[in-house]
Amino acid sequence: MTLGHSLLSSCMKAVYARRIARDVLPKAAAELARWRRFVEAIPNPELRRQARASITKKRFHAEGGSVYAALAPQWLDTLVPLIVALQTISDYLDNLCDRSVSLNEADFRTLHRAMLDAVDGSAPGRLNCSEPRAVDGAAPHAGGAPAPATVDGAARAGDAPAPVTVGGSAPRAVDDPVSATVDGAAPDSVDTPAPVTVVGAARAGDAPPPGAAPYAGLAATAVSAGSSYYSLHPNKDDGGYLAALVAQCRRCTARLPAYAVVRPYVRRLVGLYNDLQVYKHGPLAGRVPALERWFAGQTAAGGQRTADEPWRPVLTTHLHWWEFAAAAGSTLGVFALFTAATNPNLTASDAERIVDAYFPWICGLHILLDYLIDQEEDAAGGDLNLVSFYPDGAAMRRRLTMFVREARRRARTLPDAAFHTSIVQGLPGLYLSDAKVHRLRMERLALRLLQAGGPASFAYYLWCRWRRFAHTADA
Repeated sequence: MTLGHSLLSSCMKAVYARRIARDVLPKAAAELARWRRFVEAIPNPELRRQARASITKKRFHAEGGSVYAALAPQWLDTLVPLIVALQTISDYLDNLCDRSVSLNEADFRTLHRAMLDAVDGSAPGRLNCSEPRAVDGAAPHAGGAPAPATVDGAARAGDAPAPVTVGGSAPRAVDDPVSATVDGAAPDSVDTPAPVTVVGAARAGDAPPPGAAPYAGLAATAVSAGSSYYSLHPNKDDGGYLAALVAQCRRCTARLPAYAVVRPYVRRLVGLYNDLQVYKHGPLAGRVPALERWFAGQTAAGGQRTADEPWRPVLTTHLHWWEFAAAAGSTLGVFALFTAATNPNLTASDAERIVDAYFPWICGLHILLDYLIDQEEDAAGGDLNLVSFYPDGAAMRRRLTMFVREARRRARTLPDAAFHTSIVQGLPGLYLSDAKVHRLRMERLALRLLQAGGPASFAYYLWCRWRRFAHTADA
């Protein structure tokens, strides 16, 4: 990189940082606060407890995802509500599956149908997302008019996903790169959704939660739509909470001028995410075999690009099953595609480049770091931890370092490379600044990964450490 490019990159990162601090994070906080007020009106006490826990203890997931709105500040009032709503669905359902008395995979798949409905894009929900506004002198793209409000696609009991295919042979040595491909056939369970109307009549006696506007319109919607997601779950009445989150996402995606271009990729990534959630939360003894079969089915299927699969992402190294599972567990690729969809001139080739960079590299790095620092609590809770499957510490160090370097390399190939590179460099700083690193005695590994991220990773690390200390002091 030349000195000129380096200076330009530094300036752009400063612009993004200013937007994030001034515009994005306050907007994300306001969105979370409104959803929190909705949560307090959930009738079922267990669903209310899990929704409250997800929106308070995991709020940094939504805040972190919202930074993608800094790439299209004129679309801030659409992107932030969209990202916050989808991430809130993800965190809420993860809590329901993690702490469920049920180990029924059909229940988990039915719950996660909400994620696919949220990104379906065929018809928006009812909530209003603001029109794009000019920020930092950027002219807004022309958005499309929303279609009538419905949420179709209640999950059907017993639906099973068709695996995504990852071409290639069985793993060789841990560090051996080989060619592989991921095909993009949509899972069978999402091909023919049954229609479910979100905008129904309010029940007698329903009242919107205090201060919940602009969500009051959905606080009293027909609960049957949201209840369909709970059809196999022991707890059912969420007062329309999940349906409202779904409708928010659909209304916002309808505003994005190029959402039709990114929709197949978004659905594919969300389909992989849902598969992971189903398999990793199943009966304890069957989790690893289920994940191994999932991955083996994908590596064995291979296949060529077809007319109805023009967007098949390409992997450039062979992954172990736990690395593939980690990449499937990240929503960052979806958020990057949401932001790209604000560009009315976006092409399928542009979208494929984003997927190629994010899946598996940036997405995999994201979730592997998350699992890295959660090893102790996952062991205590009997939860699956993906980094525990590396054969030894040396293999884990090599592979995680490779993920950092490859993610950086891929980020530099994208438009708005300074932003995407900042995401990659910020991930080690965010996760490795956690006090868990010291408790796990991983300081040397943390140093190695920060070095792989470059000087910016150290800067993010110091900033995150300061933020964590300030929050602890305030508490």
